[in-house]
Amino acid sequence: MHNNLSFLFLFTGLCGLSIACGGGGATCEQAFDKAIECSENPAKSREEAKSLRKDAIAECNENKSEAHIKAGLACAKKSSCDDFRACDLELRFGDDIKEVKERVAAGELEEAMSDCTLGIEAYRAAPAFKEVCDKVTADVFTKLGDKKMFDEASFRCSEYDDAKEWLAASSELRAGCTALAADYLVQLTEARGNESYDHDGKYHCGVYKKMVLNLTPDKGAAAEMLCDELYSIDDFKEITEEVTQDLDDKIEVIPYLCTNHFDFKKPINGSTWHAAKTKKLATLCYGSIGKIILADISGSYCSKHGEQVHKYAAKYLLGEDDPELAKLLSKTAAACTKQ
Repeated sequence: MHNNLSFLFLFTGLCGLSIACGGGGATCEQAFDKAIECSENPAKSREEAKSLRKDAIAECNENKSEAHIKAGLACAKKSSCDDFRACDLELRFGDDIKEVKERVAAGELEEAMSDCTLGIEAYRAAPAFKEVCDKVTADVFTKLGDKKMFDEASFRCSEYDDAKEWLAASSELRAGCTALAADYLVQLTEARGNESYDHDGKYHCGVYKKMVLNLTPDKGAAAEMLCDELYSIDDFKEITEEVTQDLDDKIEVIPYLCTNHFDFKKPINGSTWHAAKTKKLATLCYGSIGKIILADISGSYCSKHGEQVHKYAAKYLLGEDDPELAKLLSKTAAACTKQ
C-alpha cells in the first residue's frame, strides 16, 4: 500500500518512487492527481500535496523525455487504482524480482536469499516480490543438510542486523527460524547430557542465544543458562581428571584447581544440572581427597587443607552420603572448625 505522500516527492527530489512521475500516456497533472486518488487516504493526501503540486508538475514536464518518467506516466493511465499500484510496484521492484528469480534459476539459493533480505520495502509492498522470496526462504530451510544453507539460515535467524524486522514481516522466515531454534535446543541439550559440547562445532551457543532473543525474548534467560552450562563442561572435566590422578597418587592436599573453582567460580543460578555437577566435584575434592587429609589430623592442629575440607563438606552436606567421611569430620571438628 502507498504512503500518503511519499510517491509525490520525486519531483522535488525528496523521494525515489516512480508513481507520480509518469510519462507517455497521462499528463503530469493527471499523474499527480492519480497518485492522490490511489493513496491510502486521498483527502489527507490532497490537502498535504497542495504545496507540492506546482513544483512537482513543473519538474515532471521538464523531464518527460526520461524513460522512468515515461514509464510512470504510463502507470498513471491505468483505469483502476489496483492496476495503477501493480504497475508502480513493477516499475519499482521489477528488477529486484527478476534478479532473485535469476539467482534461483542459477542454483544460487544462498545469494537469492541475500538479495531478498536487502529488500524489506519491496517485500512489504510488492506481492510478487514477497511470493518469490517466501519460496526462496522455504527452500533454504528444506536444505539445512547443506552446510552453506545451514549457515545462511542460522545467520538470517540470529546475527543478521535486520533479523527482528524480517521475522516480524515474514511468517515463512519465522516458521523456519522457530524450527531451527528447536533443533539447536535439542542438539545443545544432548551435548550437555553427553558432556561433549564442541565449541567449534555446527551448533554454536552464541548463535542460539541470539536466535532465541530474536524469536522469543522471554526465553533468553533459559538459553543463557543452557550455554553457561555447556561452557562449564570443560572446567568440570579438567578438574575431575586432575583430582582422579591425585587420588591415584594418594596426594594429601586439596588440588589448586579445586580451590580455585570452589573459592572463585560462581554457581549458575537456577541450574539443577550445574548444581549436581558441582556436588559431584565437591565429593571428589573434599570427600575422596578430604578423607585422606582428615585421616592424618590428630590433636588440636589442623592444616588449611583440613579447614577447607570441613568448610565445603558442610556446604555440600558430604557427610550425609559417606559414613566414613562423617566419622572423620566429627573426629576433627574441634581442631578444624572455629567454635
